[in-house]
Amino acid sequence: MTVGALVLAGGFGRRMGQPKATVDLEGRTLLGRSIDCVSGLAREVVVCARDSAQELPPLRDQRVVFDRSPGGGPLQAIATGLSALATVDRAIVLACDVPFVTTAALEALLDRLDSQSDGVVPKFDGRAQPLCAVYRTSLLEPLEALLEAGEQRAMSLTEFDKVLVLSEAESAAIDPSGSAAFDIDTPEQLEAARRRLRGG
Repeated sequence: MTVGALVLAGGFGRRMGQPKATVDLEGRTLLGRSIDCVSGLAREVVVCARDSAQELPPLRDQRVVFDRSPGGGPLQAIATGLSALATVDRAIVLACDVPFVTTAALEALLDRLDSQSDGVVPKFDGRAQPLCAVYRTSLLEPLEALLEAGEQRAMSLTEFDKVLVLSEAESAAIDPSGSAAFDIDTPEQLEAARRRLRGG
């Protein structure tokens, strides 16, 4: 089976004060960090941006697609990305604001996606992480039905019968540092990330 990757970069970053895709973290943008994390695992990497006016850092050979309705939320962005990745069987979905996720952790999630599952989602601190997960691209059709019914929550992906939400113990075995749960939404969280990178 073939693997693609979708990096979500279309958020407005209101709490951050700027779009998070271009935020610098120790010399690398948040978007660049996420792209680097998935590139070794995926045949194709797609970036979902808000619209053509959104500023993005320089990309290499990644394809950019745009939200159907700017600001429509991550569930819509995932549908847009899965549609763009129609030539692959599995897709890594990763938000651009999760800078400490490792390639090894994502590879372990891919390994857990067996023939009985349509997705694998880790769980940390009592909360599933649907924006740091792997899904079959065949989920696009039921996902579109959710959107047509007015659903906007990314967490609704975890409610599909064949999407496996790992236990916290299983998630910790894959990602001992809990990196999938460390996202950056505010300047304070950005500063905490900088301290973490500096060993502080």
